[in-house]
Amino acid sequence: MGLHNFFLDGIPNQGRELVGKAFLQSYRWAEFDKQGGISGRRSQPMVATTLRTAASSLATTFKRNHRQNPFHFEGSKDRLPSIQQLLKSFTNLDPPPRGQKAVTPKLLRYLTRFGSGGMKADVYDHAVDLMIGAFFFAMRSCEYTKTPRQGRTKRISLGDVVFRDRERIVIPHGNRRLQERAHYVSVTFKDQKNGHKMETRTQSKSGDQTLCPVKSLSRAVARCMMIPKADGNTPLCCVGSKTVMVNSEFTKRLLRETCRIYGGADTFGFEPDEIGNHSLRSGAAMALFMMNHSPERIMILGRWNSDAFLAYIRPQVMEWTSNMARDMVSFQSFTDLLTYDDKRGHRRRRLAPEGQMVK
Repeated sequence: MGLHNFFLDGIPNQGRELVGKAFLQSYRWAEFDKQGGISGRRSQPMVATTLRTAASSLATTFKRNHRQNPFHFEGSKDRLPSIQQLLKSFTNLDPPPRGQKAVTPKLLRYLTRFGSGGMKADVYDHAVDLMIGAFFFAMRSCEYTKTPRQGRTKRISLGDVVFRDRERIVIPHGNRRLQERAHYVSVTFKDQKNGHKMETRTQSKSGDQTLCPVKSLSRAVARCMMIPKADGNTPLCCVGSKTVMVNSEFTKRLLRETCRIYGGADTFGFEPDEIGNHSLRSGAAMALFMMNHSPERIMILGRWNSDAFLAYIRPQVMEWTSNMARDMVSFQSFTDLLTYDDKRGHRRRRLAPEGQMVK
């Protein structure tokens, strides 16, 4: 069939299915270079969720080119039994997930007290302001820091951050009274890993002297503006005359060191090695969820496609929701929930659908 028969034209269904299984097995152990080519073998196999995403992307490519993909029944979204069984076996072999705990506002406050510890003060202060801003916008680390591998997601640049006063009039970055006048801050996410582009989110002043998205990001912008030849395309994580870029390893170390120095689990409820850069994003979701914001509103702020983000915070929510035991024994039988005592002590029955009370 030739070495460049990418769409498996002319190959029988059994052969296509075999190629699909071979692809998943090879992809699971493949190490890739920056150009996307296979450069070697991984030390640890790729997790099943990533494999499922790769299979879905490949299937979409076949569909766009009007070809039958090797993973699904023809004309159907259902996977072939052998493919489904293979993916399930990969899932069973995956190590148990160890999600990062959600950071708390308390830890972020301590982060501002930590001090530069010998490092350049402007770099430390810049990193802290970026992390606080990231918390309020539920940012991914690759959106506000330099990461080892820059994927599809674009880093935030100066031109992506816009400030407005109380009348929602735009304030230029060079305004000397920016921090004083700014009441709103908007961040535009040009391109994201979920494929969404040019999404803008806005936050107002929090009223908190330490944790405020407007104050933190206005300080970060002011430092970034001091870089020679800074313009709208300058990454917000840049700081200093030598254009140092705050990287994800640095911010992770700051989070963990702050947690360790100020008491770890005794102070914050988690140990240093249980948190990382993703903890800021899950911390944003946790903070909103605990204040009874709906999953839909949280999804909008964090630019999640679904409520799958709850998987990151659900165990921690359960751990700290202390009133569940009391609620579970607050009645004698399930029929008690349908009745109540009125002011005269008479038993009355609730009508749940309309919320009305009748005798």
